[in-house]
Amino acid sequence: MGDGPAMTLKASAQGSLAKTPFAHLLLYIQGKRLTGTLAVWPEGPNEKQGKSQDRVLFQEGGIVGMRPLEPADSAMAGVVRLFRRHEALYAFYDAQNLLGAGEGALLQRVDLYTALSRGLRDTVRDE
Repeated sequence: MGDGPAMTLKASAQGSLAKTPFAHLLLYIQGKRLTGTLAVWPEGPNEKQGKSQDRVLFQEGGIVGMRPLEPADSAMAGVVRLFRRHEALYAFYDAQNLLGAGEGALLQRVDLYTALSRGLRDTVRDE
């Protein structure tokens, strides 16, 4: 994805999943019925320098597609993987579709509550 559009546009909101967990972001976006793209950077020591990110597209609060960094079988699978990030940076780009064209974009509706239940169950610690 490299220097995609998310790197040249001004985010309407940004932060860290350490402060605002991914599940909370999803519920906020749904509650406010926002339309735009949520970009989530990978975790790690180079997270601030990284120019690539997973991108989730919302329309009136619902997930309608995504472009995962790593290949995924479905948009649901890609979204569920994002629950594993706990310290990553994120940014929301209001009214912007930053999925881009071509291979890799998964244009599929994702039921928010199914994603929440799968994602939270997937990240529960054994202890």
